[in-house]
Amino acid sequence: MKLALTLTALVSAVSAANEFRAMAYNPKQLKTGDCPTVDSVSGDLEVLSKYTNEVRIYSVQDCNQGEPV
Repeated sequence: MKLALTLTALVSAVSAANEFRAMAYNPKQLKTGDCPTVDSVSGDLEVLSKYTNEVRIYSVQDCNQGEPV
């Protein structure tokens, strides 16, 4: 019960937020594990720009993520 209330509060807070200070971003394709293209990263960043001005990446060695971002 307590977990359900916590999740409900979290979802409400996220739904109410118009902007986040920063978001973690991993451009690697979730379903296939494919490395990102510059075009796919550009599209992702366009969507994220509606919610934040700052993205964080934590791995630049896997798929050379730092280059397209």
